[in-house]
Amino acid sequence: MPARGWCRRERGNHNDYFYEDSARHFTLIPWNVECTFWIDPDHKAPHWTVLPDDCSATYEYWGGLATAPACNIVFRALNMDHSGWRAAARGLLDGPLALDAMLAKIDQYVAFIGDEARAEATPTMYGAFDDSVEYLKGTIPELRDRLEELIREP
Repeated sequence: MPARGWCRRERGNHNDYFYEDSARHFTLIPWNVECTFWIDPDHKAPHWTVLPDDCSATYEYWGGLATAPACNIVFRALNMDHSGWRAAARGLLDGPLALDAMLAKIDQYVAFIGDEARAEATPTMYGAFDDSVEYLKGTIPELRDRLEELIREP
């Protein structure tokens, strides 16, 4: 049975997909998680480690307004001691986010969904499926470098 996917859109969320692997099993596949601890320099919000003087201030962010991430209680707790976060990130970089592991996982997903993604009935908004896969594979070293930079001791 080919996998069927659903994209959640309530309250503007579009960053995860549910895939029906079988009649009794779904897999949640998130995307854009690389942005969790990184602020796009084109956006106005301060970095998640920077607590502003005024947490009621809002910043333009992807067409809407957001408060500074460091004003969030979770980020405030993380900012008290980065050692646990750094250790967890290091474990990811050395384990499931190791370059070879990531490329192998992408190849596994391509083998699973490639035929359906290449089918004529599947619209693409970013170009051909295989070109997008190669682009994704090419971004992995940059994303790893970004995380390495974030966890580097000051």
